[in-house]
Amino acid sequence: MPIRVIFFDFGYVLASPPPGLDPRFLYLDWDGMAQIAADPLLAPLLRPGIGEAQLRAFFEREYYQRFTGPEASQLEVPRANELMRAILPRLFARPLSDGQYERLLFHLDTMKYMRFHPAAGRVVRALSNLNFKLGIISNMILPGVLLERLLRSEGLREFFGPVITSSETGYIKPHPRIFERALDAGNWRAEEALMVGDTYRQDIIGARSVGMRAVWLNSRGEPLAQAAQNPPDSIIHSLEELLTVDL
Repeated sequence: MPIRVIFFDFGYVLASPPPGLDPRFLYLDWDGMAQIAADPLLAPLLRPGIGEAQLRAFFEREYYQRFTGPEASQLEVPRANELMRAILPRLFARPLSDGQYERLLFHLDTMKYMRFHPAAGRVVRALSNLNFKLGIISNMILPGVLLERLLRSEGLREFFGPVITSSETGYIKPHPRIFERALDAGNWRAEEALMVGDTYRQDIIGARSVGMRAVWLNSRGEPLAQAAQNPPDSIIHSLEELLTVDL
């Protein structure tokens, strides 16, 4: 059956952080804690005794660990906005307005570190011109709207249909449900969908578990031996190579 829709992982496929960035900054901007503590719209609302150090400890314990702890086991996590709204009363003396909440997310947002690969726009546009539907399936712990905003700022949001994130679905790749949510978003069958990802366990095994085809963008040199029993349909080493794969 011909491929109708191509899903991409986001990090290390369409965009990457600068070399040497602490991996924890792919989840939360830990430097943003100081900015929250100094922000004139947020700092006056903080409960007494809450400063940068307390914010770091709180978000480590009550937010970061809630998402990263289960990643290797149960693969089910809270939904980002629900969890964030639930824990904020312990930091702030009164509920944040929508504008103040957006300000908080701005300080925590990790998308500021991501840089699109030079070929990303060209590949996305080429595939769109070939009438493939496109989507994103990505693990992240902050609200998915932050990823959508980054895509929009780069002029790429219009080329993607569903942007499916673990923080919105409550499921972490390789859990089958996050892939099924992506398929459901366009009423696509698994056999007419392709996943392009850089992490064998999360992207390739996850996609294969629901019957999708998979292309492994092994740009970071993961061991090929792990794919011996369940190989992807193709292995590529750069995003540009995707245009040469027989789809």
